[in-house]
Amino acid sequence: MALLAVATLASACETVRDPQWAAVEREVRQCMAATYADPAVTASARRLAFSDPTPQQRADPAYPAPADVPAIAALASGVARCHRIATDATPSLRPMMEAADTARRYQAEQVTTYLIEGAISYGQANRLLAEAAADYAAREASDQRADAASAKAANDALDDMLQRAHRAPTPLKGMTCEWLELNLDCR
Repeated sequence: MALLAVATLASACETVRDPQWAAVEREVRQCMAATYADPAVTASARRLAFSDPTPQQRADPAYPAPADVPAIAALASGVARCHRIATDATPSLRPMMEAADTARRYQAEQVTTYLIEGAISYGQANRLLAEAAADYAAREASDQRADAASAKAANDALDDMLQRAHRAPTPLKGMTCEWLELNLDCR
């Protein structure tokens, strides 16, 4: 399930002064608004805050009920559709962000899977998604400041990290998960 915090992508990328990328970001924001307006995305799925969760969302101890799973899946599908708008434009407009986009998607997929499988709470999912979004924003800011050689080196290092990444088996309910590079480490 591809769930990407496209909202983070949209807000973080507003600093990019490229008018072509600004148009892509507007399209992503419109797509996200339509996704959240979809009746299939119920309040239970809207409990997920992709980049800027409130303190209440971070503290939400609830786990998705089986009846919530279709709404979360619908949200994931809609967000994936919105993400494709940005990823389709990334190679031509921001080639040094391709690995960062892949890493963000990979991290979001882990969180979404663990949430749907009932292994983590909404609060944990929100915290983990926010941490991944902050990492993405930091990579983007670094890319914008870096010279071409430095940006390529950072992209290559992240790509190497992606090659080493692996998804661990779904943890038991109630475990606390933290990021260990690009993987969730749950204990």
